[in-house]
Amino acid sequence: MNKNTDPIFLQIERLGTALVQDISDLADDEVLADAQEVNGDAMAVADRTKAVIRRAVDEHGQRRLMAAQSRYREEVRRPRGEQVRDWTMDRKKALVERVWSTPGLLSSPLTSAARKETDAAKDPDGLIEDLIDLGVIDEEGEILE
Repeated sequence: MNKNTDPIFLQIERLGTALVQDISDLADDEVLADAQEVNGDAMAVADRTKAVIRRAVDEHGQRRLMAAQSRYREEVRRPRGEQVRDWTMDRKKALVERVWSTPGLLSSPLTSAARKETDAAKDPDGLIEDLIDLGVIDEEGEILE
């Protein structure tokens, strides 16, 4: 017998529905008066509840902050190669040409548009920044496939 056909479950469900209906029929001041009768000062209960929620949010934020700090420390400690931005102009132009010549790396419209714009890599710095932003190459000039 599943819970949808169990007579006890159905009775409990009807009771729950009736209680919810009774509560929703009450006016706000009646609910507040009942809450004060059971719990004392309703505003004090609300303040305690807000404090519990605020602590939970703060603790969650602290955990996220600590995780972000840990990831940052790991990133800072990671050994780095020479940054592509520090390369000589000739090396940058060679990288741009290697990106163009890698089959299937860039779609042909992007390749031809970029070639026209840079006119044979006259401005490799700007193009390299774009390639890094697009995730085509990394900060060290490695082609990402």
